[in-house]
Amino acid sequence: MRTTASRVPWWSAFAALKHDRFFWVLALVMAVLASSQPQKIAGYPSLVDWPTIAALTGLLALTHAVESSGALARLGRWLVARMSTERAAAVGLVSAASLLSTLLTNDVALFIVVPLTLGLCRIMPLPATRLIVFEALAVNAGSALTPIGNPQNLFLWQLSKASFAKFTLHMVPLVAVLLALLLALTALAFRSTPLNAKDRDDLPALDRPLLGVALVPYGPYG
Repeated sequence: MRTTASRVPWWSAFAALKHDRFFWVLALVMAVLASSQPQKIAGYPSLVDWPTIAALTGLLALTHAVESSGALARLGRWLVARMSTERAAAVGLVSAASLLSTLLTNDVALFIVVPLTLGLCRIMPLPATRLIVFEALAVNAGSALTPIGNPQNLFLWQLSKASFAKFTLHMVPLVAVLLALLLALTALAFRSTPLNAKDRDDLPALDRPLLGVALVPYGPYG
């Protein structure tokens, strides 16, 4: 008997674009600009910074491997065990979001932290919407620290030719101020109400070989 694998068809990404209004607005603008100066169409590929695109693609692949290894789920449970109050939970999640964004890029860190937060909100009485807003602020502040924290930094790093350490060192003062202000605001925005977890699911198995394979390639980015 033939079974069908539960995979998402490769064309589903293109099908989703039918409902993306922003994409079609940009496509229309590009068509108008291209029709006004058709002689420049051949030079469009040279306008793309391909090394930055390649580096960002590699980072996204490594990030997906880290998530699939189960390490992030275990990190979430580790945080749960140390969350005694709503304020402690908020500070912990905001700190985790900012830390992850320094290596996994701001968007990817948010893709990881938001599902984790929603999962925690199902077992703990936490204000999900407010938490996600603060996490969005956290990943933008934290990602400013390193060259691979966000696409903008990655692009500037490629142009500057600076080392990973030198780039990061220059960003430390700014990021330190941003995170200090954000954590202070987080502590004020959330209450000290005690938390009680409703239940605890079993942790997924940690795939150490996959985690190791995913982490080792981060070295060349330094």
